[in-house]
Amino acid sequence: MLVASSDRSIRLPSPLTPLVGRDREIAEIERLFREPFVRLLTLTGSGGVGKTRLALAVAERLQDEFRDGVAFVQLQTIGDPNLVISAVAQALGIKEAADEPLIWSIIAELRSDKILLVLDNFEQVLPAATFVTEVLSTCPRLKVLITSRSLLHLSGERAIEVEPLPLPDLKQAQTFHEIEQFDSVRLFVANARQARAEFALTPVNSRDVAAICTRLDGLPLAIELAAARVRILSPPALLARLEQRLQVLTAGPRDVPSRQQTMRSTIGWSYDLLPLEAQRLFRHLSIFVGGCTLDAIEAVYDRSEEVLDGLSALIDHSLVSQVAQPDGSPRYSMLETIREFGLEQLADLDDIEAVQRRHAEYVLRSFENAEVGLFGPDATLWIARSEIEAGNLRSALTWSVEYDADIAFQLIQAIGSCWETLGYYREARRWCDLALASRQPATPALRGYTFFLAGFLATSQGDYAAGHDLSEQGYELYESIGDHRGAAWCLYGMGRAAMWSADLDRAAQLYEETVNAARDVDDRLLRSALGNLGAVYVLQRRAEQADRCLTEAIARAEQAKHIVGLGFIFPEYALLALRQGDLDVATQRIDTALEIQLRLRDPRYASQAIEVAAWIAALRGIPSRVAQLLGAASSLRAAIGVRIPPMTQVYYDEYLPQAQRQISPAAWDDAWQAGCGLSLEEAILLARATETATEAPLRTESDAGLSRREVEVIHLLVEGQSNQEIATTLSISPHTAANHVTNIMNKLGVSSRTAAATWAVRHKIV
Repeated sequence: MLVASSDRSIRLPSPLTPLVGRDREIAEIERLFREPFVRLLTLTGSGGVGKTRLALAVAERLQDEFRDGVAFVQLQTIGDPNLVISAVAQALGIKEAADEPLIWSIIAELRSDKILLVLDNFEQVLPAATFVTEVLSTCPRLKVLITSRSLLHLSGERAIEVEPLPLPDLKQAQTFHEIEQFDSVRLFVANARQARAEFALTPVNSRDVAAICTRLDGLPLAIELAAARVRILSPPALLARLEQRLQVLTAGPRDVPSRQQTMRSTIGWSYDLLPLEAQRLFRHLSIFVGGCTLDAIEAVYDRSEEVLDGLSALIDHSLVSQVAQPDGSPRYSMLETIREFGLEQLADLDDIEAVQRRHAEYVLRSFENAEVGLFGPDATLWIARSEIEAGNLRSALTWSVEYDADIAFQLIQAIGSCWETLGYYREARRWCDLALASRQPATPALRGYTFFLAGFLATSQGDYAAGHDLSEQGYELYESIGDHRGAAWCLYGMGRAAMWSADLDRAAQLYEETVNAARDVDDRLLRSALGNLGAVYVLQRRAEQADRCLTEAIARAEQAKHIVGLGFIFPEYALLALRQGDLDVATQRIDTALEIQLRLRDPRYASQAIEVAAWIAALRGIPSRVAQLLGAASSLRAAIGVRIPPMTQVYYDEYLPQAQRQISPAAWDDAWQAGCGLSLEEAILLARATETATEAPLRTESDAGLSRREVEVIHLLVEGQSNQEIATTLSISPHTAANHVTNIMNKLGVSSRTAAATWAVRHKIV
C-alpha cells in the first residue's frame, strides 16, 4: 500500500536574486486565486520572460492563505509525461508502495487539504494535463498554478500571459530620473552590479542602457545575460554588439539549466517542441520585420494550407503573439530576439533567398497603389499603413537594392511619397541614393522618378543646389524617352528648389511652365504646381494672381478629395489673407489647415501651419503665444531634419521683431521652451486656440519664474503624482509632463522631484 509521509515538509526554492518589478502581475494573480471558482491558472509567455520567478514570488506571497502549504514542482528535467505524477508525489512527500496507483495516494492525501500546487515548466509534458484535470476534479480545495510556454487547453483554465518588462520610449526625450524608474533598466543595473560592483546608472550611460533593454525586447533573461557582459564591455560597446544579439547573450550562470544559459538555447527549447511543419512556418515568419497579417503569411509561405494550424501552434508556444490592428484585424509578430533565432534557422535549413524574394514581391504588391492612394480620400490609411509596415518595407528595400534593382526602384516609387509625407527625409533619400548607385539596370522611367524624389527630398532638407540638380537629371532622362508627364514633374522639382531658396523669379517661371505642361497630362501635378505658384505670388505680393492660383488649387484638391494637398495649400491661402490685413479670414483658413493636420499628422505642413498661426498671434498682440508656437514648429522641423528655408525666413523677418519687442527676453525664452516640449497634437491644438487667446505675463515674483503650467505641475508634484499621472490630470503627453518637471527642477536649482515639492510647500506655492 502507498502511504503519505507523516511529516510532509513542503518548501519553496529560495531565489538568489530579488524580483524586479511585476507588482501588477502579482496583484492580479493573487486576486484571481482568491476567487472561489479560479482553481487552475496558467502563466504563459516566451522563454526567458520570467514565468518561473513570478510563480515563485506569488507562491511565497500566498503561503499564509493555504493552510496545508504550497508545493513547488520543477519539471524542467522531466521529458516523459508519465513521470509527472512521480515528481508531484516526491514534492508532496508521498512515498510509493506497490499495491495501488500512485495517483490514488496523491488524491487521498490532497482530498481534504487546502494547498497550492505549482507546476513549473509544463510545456514539455503537455500530455500530463489529464493528471491536472483528475486531481482538480477530486480535490475540491486544491488550486494549481502552472508555468508553461503553451496553454494546457483544459476546462476552467485561466491564463495570464507574462509580458516582457516595460521599456523606456527612446523616441521621447526622457530624463535620467524617468529612465531609472523602468523595471527593465532596474533589472539591468541590478545584474550589472553583480558582474561589476562599481557599475552605476548615470545620466551619461542611461540612454545606452535604455537602448540595450529596448534592443532585447524587455526580456528578463536576455537583460540578465547582457548585463553580465559589463564586466568587459561598457554600455555603448555592448549596445553596438547587440546587432547580433544571440552571439552576445551567452555564458549564463552555471547553476541554472543549460537551456537558460544562452538565449539561443532558451529559444531553441521552444522551437524543438514544435511539430516539423510549425518549425518550418516559424522559420519563414522570421522574414517579416515588425509583424505581418495573415494575408502576408499566406502570400510568402509556399504551403498556405498549413498556415492556420502552424500559426496556432506558434501562438500556443509563445513564439508568436497576436495583436489587433487599428481596424480590428489580427497582426502576428515575434520579439526581435526570437526573430533573430528564426532567421538563423531559415538561413541554415531553407532557401532564404527565395523567401526574401517572395517577401519583397509581396511588399511591392501591397503598396503598388500607395502613390495614387496618398493623393485621394484614403491618404490617412496609406500613411498609417506605411508606418505599420515600415520594418517590412526597409527589409524588402535592403534585399532588393542588392539583388533586384527593378523591385527596389518600384518600391521607392510606390512608397516615396508616403515617407516624404511622414517626414522620413534622411531615410528616403538614402534609399534613393543606394538605388541610383546600384549597378543593376533599371528602366529610364524608374530612374527618372528616383532622381525626382531624391531632388524633392534634398530640397526639403535644405540642400537646394542638389534638389535642383537631381530634378534636372530626372528631367533629362524623361525627355530622352519622350515622357512629358515625368518631365513636367521634374520641372516642378526644379521650381520647388528655386522657391525654397527664395529665388522667386526663377521659381515663378518654372512653376508657370509646369502649370502649362500639367494641364494636359496630370491633374495632381497641376494642383500641386498651382498651390506652389500661388505661394510664390504671395511672397511677391501679387495678390490677384495668388488668389487665382490658390482658389483653383483648392477647388481641384477638394474635387479629388486630396487632403494632403489641402493641408499645404491652406497655410498659403491664410498667408494671402494675412498680408491683405484680414486676420479673421486668415484665422479661418489656418484653422482649416490645422484641422487637416490633426488627421494627417504631417510634421512638414503641420510646422508650416503652426508658423502661420504664430504670425496671426503676432498681429493680434499675443507675443507669448508667438514664442510657444515657433518653439513647437522648431521642434517639429528638427525632428525630421528640416531647416527654415529662405522663403519662410521672409515671414520670420517680417513678423518676429514686433512680437519680441512686446515681451521680456526671459519670458520669451520660457514660452519658446514650453513650445518645444509640446507634442505635434498639442502644438496644433494650441495653434487652433490662438483666436481666443489673450496675453498674460508668464513670470511673477511669487512663483520664482515658474510659468502658469509649471505651477499647476508643481501642485501635482506635491501630491506625489508621477509623470504619467500628471499627463493624465492635465491632458498633456507624458513627454510634455517630463519636460515641465525638468524645467521646474532647473529653475529651482534642485535635483529631485521631492526637493521641488518641498520648495513649493516652503514658499507657499501650494
